[in-house]
Amino acid sequence: MGGSGSSGWEPTPPRDPCGTLSFRASLNSPQPAVVALLTVGHVLSIGMAPAPQHAVQVSHGMSVAGTLTGPKISSLINCLLNGYCFEAEVVSISGGHCVVDVRPV
Repeated sequence: MGGSGSSGWEPTPPRDPCGTLSFRASLNSPQPAVVALLTVGHVLSIGMAPAPQHAVQVSHGMSVAGTLTGPKISSLINCLLNGYCFEAEVVSISGGHCVVDVRPV
């Protein structure tokens, strides 16, 4: 049985993987002097480390707080290299250990 009536189905627009990329991560190589200035709720900037490194840096003002690693970092690097901006909100600090939520701006 065929028909030309509407089934109610509408295609969904393609998802923008960079526009929806978000995850929780710990800062690697945290800089104690910078982490000491942070509190829960601080919003930090995310960017690429200067060449030749391909590290993702998390900064508080002009000071690097640490770097990010993990399974979603390759996607994050790709998005950063394609002009997307991200930020990291501090969700917990315990001694020198700092956990952030990464999200697009």
